[in-house]
Amino acid sequence: MSSNRIRMFADVLAIDAWHSPFSQGSGSASVHVEVTFKEGRMGGADDDFPFTFRVALKKAILSVRVEAPLEIDRKSVARNIPDTHIQQTRIRTVRDTMRAEGRAGLSINPMAFAGALAGKVAAAREQTDEQITKVSESLPPILVASEPRGRNEYAWALEPTYAAALLGQPWDPLEEPRLSAKGGVGRRISIDPVIDVKLTCALEDLEVGDIRLKSDSFSDKFSQFLEGDPRVFAAQQHIKKVLKIASLEPGAMDNRFAAVVIASVLAAQG
Repeated sequence: MSSNRIRMFADVLAIDAWHSPFSQGSGSASVHVEVTFKEGRMGGADDDFPFTFRVALKKAILSVRVEAPLEIDRKSVARNIPDTHIQQTRIRTVRDTMRAEGRAGLSINPMAFAGALAGKVAAAREQTDEQITKVSESLPPILVASEPRGRNEYAWALEPTYAAALLGQPWDPLEEPRLSAKGGVGRRISIDPVIDVKLTCALEDLEVGDIRLKSDSFSDKFSQFLEGDPRVFAAQQHIKKVLKIASLEPGAMDNRFAAVVIASVLAAQG
């Protein structure tokens, strides 16, 4: 694993990136990324901030960019094969239908979701509980869709399968490297290669909730503002402050489509 300095929201996700040694023959190395999403609790460590709140990511994009003399070996990129794409389309259709019908709440029960996905409805009673369980166990917690971004960059869009936000890991970091970087056949990489890994999201995909005053003593001070509920804005400003401290780009926090860089790491040899 790499020992590089990781700058990010430690309460929202954990991330690491590394690459294998560059081979003498092909001059290539596999790039591995390990990322785990979780629900973060923020505001508690800042004595000057009157609120605590929870934050999670509803969607995110992970990108890997290599700088010259490196380039991406296109044959090595982790992509969505046709069968996987078809299955993901089915999953999204069932998920969006359940949410539109109000059956999801904040999160969809995996077994209920698996039942709907397997076709356990009035017209398909032949589905057994055992079959539903197998479908449930095979459901990925996170859907991954690959996105090419030119010769030197590739990205993967991440969204939850049935939960309200991203939770867990989208892939096995050891068994499923994101791609291989190469410097050309027979070319020796004599300098430390730059392989930049970033995780970004739109501001609207930062899910902020459960906003509470830390103490009743703040109530009088903020009571005149709470009716208009500026708490979400206050939480966003706190997030912006944390991003600046972490030397990450906060983007335009008043633009819901603005891209926010949540994590940025350099993959080191590991």
